[in-house]
Amino acid sequence: MERSNYNLIDLLKYICAILVVAVHVNPLKDLSEWANFVVINIFGRVAVPFFFVCAGYFIANNLKKRGDVYIKDYMISLMKTYIIWSIIYLPFGILWVQSNLDIPIILYPIALIYAFFNVGTFYHLWYVPALVFSVLVTFFYTKKFSLRSLFIWSLILYTIGAAETYNAYLDPALQSIVASYMGIFFTTRNGLFYGMIFVVIGFIAAQDNWLTRFKKNGLAFFICFSMLIFEAFRMYNTDGYDFNFLFMLVPLSYFMFQWARSVNYHRDCRKLRDLGSLYYFTHVMFIELIPMGLGLIHQKQLFDSGLFRFVSVMLCTHGLSMLIMMIRKFIKHRQLSTQ
Repeated sequence: MERSNYNLIDLLKYICAILVVAVHVNPLKDLSEWANFVVINIFGRVAVPFFFVCAGYFIANNLKKRGDVYIKDYMISLMKTYIIWSIIYLPFGILWVQSNLDIPIILYPIALIYAFFNVGTFYHLWYVPALVFSVLVTFFYTKKFSLRSLFIWSLILYTIGAAETYNAYLDPALQSIVASYMGIFFTTRNGLFYGMIFVVIGFIAAQDNWLTRFKKNGLAFFICFSMLIFEAFRMYNTDGYDFNFLFMLVPLSYFMFQWARSVNYHRDCRKLRDLGSLYYFTHVMFIELIPMGLGLIHQKQLFDSGLFRFVSVMLCTHGLSMLIMMIRKFIKHRQLSTQ
């Protein structure tokens, strides 16, 4: 497939990274609760499933080209990135533990080790351990069993995980079980219940079968998105923990990816893709640091404005991301010049 077929995917990944920032800052909450709901719980909830599907697809494609050795190289690269950002966010994680968990300081190392392997040392880093788990399970499971059966298992697990979103519809006894689980593990948004189904969808998208030969992906995407809107508004004002587990995200993520892959968008968006990846990792530090800085000049109330939060966080995030890309480019040029 030509590079141009991936350009729209790269652009969408960049847009999705901006949507992740929006989810974390609630940009319209003080202006319109309804509009904010649309941004973060309809558009915003599409972002992370799309990331998982993209990862699954490109991993499956590279496994075809390079064989099993690719999975080792991929995991080493991913874990290096994860460790670096985990160290950067460690002080933020420690502050969060101090503020939210009533545990003795001697148990902090255990809490942080648990976080590293499950939810990340800070809340947005959960994506990486979820991706690692999902990819490894998919890789080893499909060595002996079919991808179709793994999709069924992952759909069952996704349905179980959806208990945190659909909590209001559960029997009181089940609600009690969910509450106990959430009290210990905080969320079902992890590789087991959430990430795996979307990684599997990415693997399916890389196959040549009757589903991948389907030609009306744009129409199917539109229909799925319309149904996602209906599902989200049906859940509006219900007593759920969050809106992570919307069932229409499952078919929508597949058709969104296949539609984007089928469009010959000729602008090279690899730089935007790389920027989006850095947005994801860097933005949360500014959500924490900007109000601290404003507090020093007695202007912390400015951060109460959703639009100010979004614009200030995005500007700082973009600036740091561009700086990191410039440093990477400089190091790469230095390495090439010394060869």
